[in-house]
Parts: sequence; structure tokens; C-alpha cells
Amino acid sequence: MGCCCGKPVPPDDEKLIGTWANSEKALSLRTGYGAYRVKKGYFGFIKSGGERLTRITIKDNGWISYVAVSEKNFCKLIDMPCTDWEGETMKMACSASLKYELSSDGESLTVDGVTLTKH
Repeated sequence: MGCCCGKPVPPDDEKLIGTWANSEKALSLRTGYGAYRVKKGYFGFIKSGGERLTRITIKDNGWISYVAVSEKNFCKLIDMPCTDWEGETMKMACSASLKYELSSDGESLTVDGVTLTKH
């Protein structure tokens, strides 16, 4: 599976695979469907309720689905293949990247400064 957006590369550590979120509310976010997208802005159908919500799903083939919603409902959506797991950065096409750090026990993942747990 390759395209202009790059070929997915599996994560270096199998512990990364799965769905991670900072709350149950973040798990229930509905972001609509959009393959190969990187979007930032306000979307009327995504509301945070005054708290910061973050969820990421990392598939075994390297596909990333990420949503972060600020306390004021500003959203960042990424649905892209990760093309490089350089250091502690997930790199995708369209100049998208996410900084991450997996805890030594594999129980928590910090993405762009927000600590997430596996669900």
C-alpha cells in the first residue's frame, strides 16, 4: 500500500500498537471518516466539554489515527500512515509529526505533552 503520502512503516516497539486516550470521553470522540487527512481547526461536531481530550490509535502496519481537542474545542486530526519512527517522533506526510514517549513499563504513552493510557 503506497501512495503519494508514503508507505506505512510499523512502529519500532509492539507496545505502541493499540488505542491510547487520556479519558473515557476522549475514547468516545466521533471524528468522522477521512483517510489521508491532516486538519486543524474548529469542527462543530467535535466538542471537548471544557477539558483537553486526546486519543491515538496506532495500527500494526503503521497507520496513525489521532485526534486532540483543546479546552476551547480547537481540533487537530491526523489520519495518515507513519512513514518514519525517528527517535521519539512519528513522521507522516504533509509535514505532520507527533512527539511521543513510551513509559518504560509500556503502561503510558505521552503524545505532544499529554499522557495517555492504553484501552
